[in-house]
Order: sequence, then C-alpha cells, then structure tokens
Amino acid sequence: MAVKSDSAGSGGDRIDFDTAVLARSHEVPVVVDFWAPWCAPCRALGPIIEDLAAKARGRWELVKLNTEEQPEIALAHGIRSIPNVKLFRGGKVVSGFVGALPASEIERWLDDQLPDERIEKLESIAARWPEEDGAIAGEIESLVSAAPGVARAKLRLAQAIAARDPARARALLAAASPDPEDIELHADVTALVDLVECTRDVPPKLAPHLEAARRAFGAHDLDATLEHLVDAAMRDKSFGDELARRAAVALFRILGRDHELTDKYQRLLSMAVNS
Repeated sequence: MAVKSDSAGSGGDRIDFDTAVLARSHEVPVVVDFWAPWCAPCRALGPIIEDLAAKARGRWELVKLNTEEQPEIALAHGIRSIPNVKLFRGGKVVSGFVGALPASEIERWLDDQLPDERIEKLESIAARWPEEDGAIAGEIESLVSAAPGVARAKLRLAQAIAARDPARARALLAAASPDPEDIELHADVTALVDLVECTRDVPPKLAPHLEAARRAFGAHDLDATLEHLVDAAMRDKSFGDELARRAAVALFRILGRDHELTDKYQRLLSMAVNS
C-alpha cells in the first residue's frame, strides 16, 4: 500500500518524511514519487507505479509526496521537475528517474536497483557455514537447482563441499561465471580447494603443517586450520603460489573481519609472511 500526501493546498495529509521514508528505508526499500495534482505526466505515472507497488508483496514500499503540500522536502532533495521518483535504502537516495516511464521500464529499473531475494536467502544460509559446515550444502543445492544462473550459489555450494568433495567443488568453480562483486569469493573458494587437493610435491619441512591444516579443515576445525596455515606460512611463504597465505586469507574474508578467529590469526599471518 502506498503512503500518500494526496491533496493540494492546506488540509492535505502531510508525510512524516523522516519516519515514512528515511527510517523505514532501513527496513525495506522505499520508492518516493514526487508529484503534484496539476502535473499531467504525474497523473499518468501515478496509477502505474501504484499498481507495481501493490504487486510488490513487501519487496519495496511506495510513498507519494505531493510537492505542493511539502515543497520544503522536494527542495531538500533537489526536485526541479516532476514526476520525479527516488529510491531510498538505508536512509539515503540510491537511484531515481524523471518522467512518466512505462511499467516495463520501471520494472527493469527496480530489478536493477533492489536487492536480489535469492542472493539474500543464499547469504543468510552461507552465514551459518562457520558453525554448520556441510549441513548447509543441501539448502544451497536447492537454490542452485532453482536458480542455475546465479553464479554465487555455485560458489557457495563449492565452499560448503570443498572439504569433502573437492573435485565437484572445482567443477562448480569452473562452471560459475562470477559477477565482479563475486570474483574475490571465487578466489577464496579456489584457495580452499587448492588446500584440500594439495597432497603431492610438498617440501618436507612444510608437509606436516599443510597436512595438519588439511585434516583440520576436513574436520571443520577452523581454529586449528588457521593455526597450521600460519605455521606453514612461516616455513615456506611461496609454495603453491603462496598456498598457506591464500587459504588463510580466504578464511579471514569468509569469516569476516570482526570474527574472533580473524582477529586471533590475521596479525600472526602478517608476521609470518613478512618475517
């Protein structure tokens, strides 16, 4: 349902912009249609965008702001011509358009600008990997089947199965054509698969430490995995295209900078590779 500032002149309902738009956009994207009753293109756009909002099923919300009623808000957001549509997320404008576009173009604009619900669901599952390991693989497998074109789903599935089925994980990595924002994840999962598959031609001084890291990763003991990777990096920085460092950095990035294991081992790894 749209929140509206409907009438011209005094007596119309005024929008509490801070609440209805800025605060609300931290919870769900808010589309603001800046319009006025005298504006013919606004009257043409209004039913189109209201219909799209009714079909959005909560993916985004519409606020219609009458610029005759609240010119100060229009001025504050640089509205010089109407209809003017702005998309707010996290309390800020992230995109917009001017003019009465057809429904198909507005839908394309929304698809480009709004979060992909499939990616959001995928990432909520992947966030459980540090604690649940392969238990998430079945859920991600379902997402891969439902959305075969989502490259990140293949990458997350490869991450979930890397320790137990590195050959399939490698095949998933080869099949994925990552978007630019997923290139780092592709490299990180590749490093973990490299670690699991590294069983030959390891220098004797390094072999016990990489083997210990592989066993720990297979058991999903990430604390021990990182401990042994740091030990390996101390003994041989360059082996396997800096395998120990790459695998450790991959875990840091997957776990996140605020994770306790990242905090515990990142400085130790830096000391190891810079000594």
